[in-house]
Amino acid sequence: MLVVGSVLIVDDHEDFRMILSAALSDFCLVQTAPSVKTALEMLTKYRFDLLILDISLTDGEGFDIAKSVNAQAGYAPSIVFMTGYSEKNAREMSWKHMAEDFVTKPFNIHDFSNKIRNKLKNIQVLRERYKSVHEVEEGTFSLSLIGCDAEGKKAKELQFLDDLIRQFSIGCSDTELGVDAVAKEMGLSRRCFQRYLANATGESFSTLLRRFRTRSAEVLLNQDYSVKEVSLMCGFSSASYFSTSFKREFGHSPREHRQNLAEA
Repeated sequence: MLVVGSVLIVDDHEDFRMILSAALSDFCLVQTAPSVKTALEMLTKYRFDLLILDISLTDGEGFDIAKSVNAQAGYAPSIVFMTGYSEKNAREMSWKHMAEDFVTKPFNIHDFSNKIRNKLKNIQVLRERYKSVHEVEEGTFSLSLIGCDAEGKKAKELQFLDDLIRQFSIGCSDTELGVDAVAKEMGLSRRCFQRYLANATGESFSTLLRRFRTRSAEVLLNQDYSVKEVSLMCGFSSASYFSTSFKREFGHSPREHRQNLAEA
């Protein structure tokens, strides 16, 4: 079996969980949960590529799970909501909770499985392409993405910057990525992190992150991604913020950049 990702199914009907799990197990790793509580406990131990969440559960709603996941820095699985009811606002609520898709039960299991398979393949493709953008060689990330170079820097400072860019790369799509989350992942207190950052760059965290996002966006715009896709991949909270930040860095908007490439 060729495994193309990992999926968590959350539904309070055991028979349905078993049927859907069996169908998806042909191509991915599947775990299931019957409730909000169990799902949240599992999400503290494992990271899944895709979550399939029933909206109405015995101890809450699938939206509760999505809200918890969306609040986590550096973790953004694809989310698909399911419902067996004609809930008037369910679809709209799904989009507000960062859903990628929404389905109404009953649905064709075979068609749904193929859809999930394609979503997982797309996640892998994007992950590999995104990784290739940032990695210069195994274990080393380009300092140019944050506007730095190695000249005059000590080995410890270079290691710090390499770790910093690695965390930026991992959490780039997270619009809420902040100092505390990055410092924690690097095993540093906020105060210690800020001191290292000041010594190594003399610039603020927000400035470096914005520069990383815009320079990563420039590279991705040279590939087969839409402006909207690049904006989402690089963690810009709105199209206007993306355009403003990009123009500030390069002197022209993302759309103008794409047009210039087409005319070249």
